[in-house]
Amino acid sequence: VSAIDTSVPIGQTWTTQVFDPTLEGVRHPSLRNWWMGQLLGQGTSLTEKMMLFWHNHFVVEINKVQTDTGYEYCRLLRQHALGNVKQLAKDVTVTPAMLRYLNGNQSTVGAPNENYGRELLELFTVGKGPLIGPGNYTNYTEADVQAAARVLTGWRDQGAPVSSYFTANRHDTTAKVFSAAFGNASIAGNGAAEYQDLINLIFQQAETARFLVRKLYRWFVYYLIDDQTESDVIQPLAQLLVQSNFEVVPVLRKLFGSEHFFDVATVGCRIKNPLDFTVGLHRQMEVVFPPASDPVVQYGMWNYLNGLTYVQQQSLGDPPNVAGWAAYYQAPQFHELWINAVTLPRRNQTRAGLDA
Repeated sequence: VSAIDTSVPIGQTWTTQVFDPTLEGVRHPSLRNWWMGQLLGQGTSLTEKMMLFWHNHFVVEINKVQTDTGYEYCRLLRQHALGNVKQLAKDVTVTPAMLRYLNGNQSTVGAPNENYGRELLELFTVGKGPLIGPGNYTNYTEADVQAAARVLTGWRDQGAPVSSYFTANRHDTTAKVFSAAFGNASIAGNGAAEYQDLINLIFQQAETARFLVRKLYRWFVYYLIDDQTESDVIQPLAQLLVQSNFEVVPVLRKLFGSEHFFDVATVGCRIKNPLDFTVGLHRQMEVVFPPASDPVVQYGMWNYLNGLTYVQQQSLGDPPNVAGWAAYYQAPQFHELWINAVTLPRRNQTRAGLDA
């Protein structure tokens, strides 16, 4: 919502409009503020919590892509928030925002771009595991990154409407042979469907389910995963994820209903991220927000809240890099990173502003 964006009347969506680079400066904040409105307007919503989880997992920095592709990325995450993670991995691989963010749209036969293939293995699915040689890890090798990049050649994105498409003459049709970590599997001769074959292969690896469950555990429970937690919680939930064909709801239901989830040793021990803190505080205080009938004021208030989380070092839609927010992976501090000499005063100011 902005008077500067004259392509649509105030209060109507720009998401169906043709991309206009001169309007990106107002549409990026509009998208981020709309997202804040979704967080505030859903009540207690596991969908929104999981959408933010997947955003932190399958990272796209929205400020680095066009807003129309950024909106499509948000729509995809919300669609699959409580759905099938394997299908989400397939869809996000060729969604226009990801193709742009990690340069997949530039990947061609003879010049495969390894950015997405590397992050797919390292950050999005199977994870590294222990280092076993230069560039090689227990769960994948440098050769696997190269093979994945060749599988993913040929995909491009377009606008009006926002979508992705496969160009056969840009695709590497030769056999892509993976390492012993993947059973020396080979992918070839399947054109536009090869990226799905790649995701299927990755999700056949037992470590993929464990890697995903560990991320969920750190998001909802605690950052520390000791040997007992690994054997008693992570491993069974990973097996359930596989048995459920990678539907996430059975895993969440099992975790949230477990005695472990309510153990006094972990209940209430996480430092809230700035979005949880700020949105939760405004809900707790029952702050009344402007109605949809006054979208300029409404979006202005959502923009104000985004400003509050920004100064607390969490900007909705824009994690600092492809690994997401450091509080969910950076050992040994993890969630303690949310509190520092800059952010603690900002939290106190946010709280004091509502108490006033």
